[in-house]
Amino acid sequence: MYDQNNCLPYLILEDGTYKFVGDYKDPVRHDEICEMEDNSFQIILPIEAILDENYFVNSEGVIEYRKPFCNNCNSHDIIKKDSNWKELFLEPGVPIRVKVKRYYCNKCKKKFQVEFEKYYEKFCNFSNSFKDKIVKCREHGWMSLRNIKRQIKDWFGIDISHESIRKALLVDGDFYFFNDDVKLSGYYVYDEQWEKVSGNWIYYLVIFDLINNVPVALALSEKLSYDIIKNFIDMSIPFKDRIAIVTDLKSEYDEIMSELNFVHQHCTFHLEKNIKSNMEKKINKDMVNYRFELKNTHPEYSEEYLDELIKEEKEEVKSEMWEYIADFMELFKQSTFDEAIEYVNFLKDEITYYPEHLAEYLKKNFFPEYRKYLRFLEKDYKDKLESTNNKLENFNGNTMPKYEKRSYRTKRGLWSALMHKKDGWTIRRNEDLTN
Repeated sequence: MYDQNNCLPYLILEDGTYKFVGDYKDPVRHDEICEMEDNSFQIILPIEAILDENYFVNSEGVIEYRKPFCNNCNSHDIIKKDSNWKELFLEPGVPIRVKVKRYYCNKCKKKFQVEFEKYYEKFCNFSNSFKDKIVKCREHGWMSLRNIKRQIKDWFGIDISHESIRKALLVDGDFYFFNDDVKLSGYYVYDEQWEKVSGNWIYYLVIFDLINNVPVALALSEKLSYDIIKNFIDMSIPFKDRIAIVTDLKSEYDEIMSELNFVHQHCTFHLEKNIKSNMEKKINKDMVNYRFELKNTHPEYSEEYLDELIKEEKEEVKSEMWEYIADFMELFKQSTFDEAIEYVNFLKDEITYYPEHLAEYLKKNFFPEYRKYLRFLEKDYKDKLESTNNKLENFNGNTMPKYEKRSYRTKRGLWSALMHKKDGWTIRRNEDLTN
């Protein structure tokens, strides 16, 4: 049929001649533009799409389909018409113009022309591989369209429009992703984040596989409810692959995970975070009362002196409180479940010596359901289930860092950015595993 000359950047036609189609920028001397008239001697630059079995170049230098059919009704009752010029950008960013054949379908009366569907999207001058380079800019972090445009200009010397960049970055389809490449381990983490887009809250739901250290499923939702969370997890993880899951401390998670037949581990990191947040509020309230007492008992104290006294008192109280919290958190560093139970019994005996606010919190919020925080130490789940959702927090921190929030104007733009950064995170993780 036809051969490709490996020495020259041209295509050898079936009749053994070279054809050039239109204007092109010299791929060696990028600053020289070679302009030829339509009726001049022609050659074809090496466009990969032209070299496969679907296309050929006729004796007039026009690219045709080898077996044309209507892309609207699939009819082969086709009439060849004239040709159009089409501008394309090759991989290094080299712009060329080619002539492509136009056709007319006798059945549906539609007109169409040669398109390089495998390599170029319809009505797009930039190849899919070239657009992948644009996507790479977003895989490693947020970058504005303006900065991506500048980056492309620096790399390839091409002035690509904002709209072309925006379209290249868009990820179509539903706002749901499932990782078909992972064999589910049975051990997961679930969490959600929220982001304001055009004044409305958008919720980002994530399931992460603890053993494989990869995201299992992602979704965006304009609402967040018990049923939405439950349905998301239910459709993402088959019943046979459900063993245990880690979440933060939201009250509805207990019932959801029970209905879905998961062993439910409460995150100990969020427990510590909640304790400290609660104690901080209690201490601040105590300091307000303490200041009021000082002003009543020592009216001669200036406001500046009161500020200094309150600051010293708060630091002392907080330091003592944080030491007790650290002692409590030693529970989750025990080596076995039996040792953890012994430590719980020890804490129950020692709780009378704890600061009042901390003791009240633990009696009310921890001791009645402490087993939910110790699932990771039980024999069946040890070394598989984890005590925290830190792996998912790391993933979310890399794909949706706080400084990037409120950077997106549309739900589709947010979803596209999340998908690109998810891909970038996966690539970097795989590189770390192989290095």
